[in-house]
Amino acid sequence: MTALTVHAMPGCESQAHAMAASLSVPVHAVDLHTFPDGESFVTMKPVSGTAAMFCSLDRPNERLIDLLLAANALRDNGAARL
Repeated sequence: MTALTVHAMPGCESQAHAMAASLSVPVHAVDLHTFPDGESFVTMKPVSGTAAMFCSLDRPNERLIDLLLAANALRDNGAARL
């Protein structure tokens, strides 16, 4: 079995910590920087194994692009499964 980590998008940290605690797995914050022109830049620590994203989609039009960028960053940083 591969290691599982939870990755919390900004604004979802408390819920992600609660879920990770119930699963006894580590949680990491996704760093999201938004430039003045609206462009987003996502950074995160290297990861291995399985990565679970935690993101509220209460305002999906505002959050989907950042979620997709974060998922791509997880893959680029070594996640075997998302």
